[in-house]
Amino acid sequence: MIALDSAITGFASTSGVTAIHLSLVIRSILCGLFLIWAAWNIYGHMKLVQDQHLDLYDLPMSILRILLLCAWIVLLIFVN
Repeated sequence: MIALDSAITGFASTSGVTAIHLSLVIRSILCGLFLIWAAWNIYGHMKLVQDQHLDLYDLPMSILRILLLCAWIVLLIFVN
């Protein structure tokens, strides 16, 4: 445990950023990419309904699954 603390301290003093802040930046970027993917997926489902390849009654369930996955990812990323 002492070696880990010294490694984290060495990283922070060398890079000028703490490991916690770097982790938050990386998690925020990943969350943003995931939300862009989710928006693209919802748009694709809406286009499938418009092109009549997917039933209108299936659309809310598909969107609900995507939004639940988004909520789960946001909780995993930002809850310590």
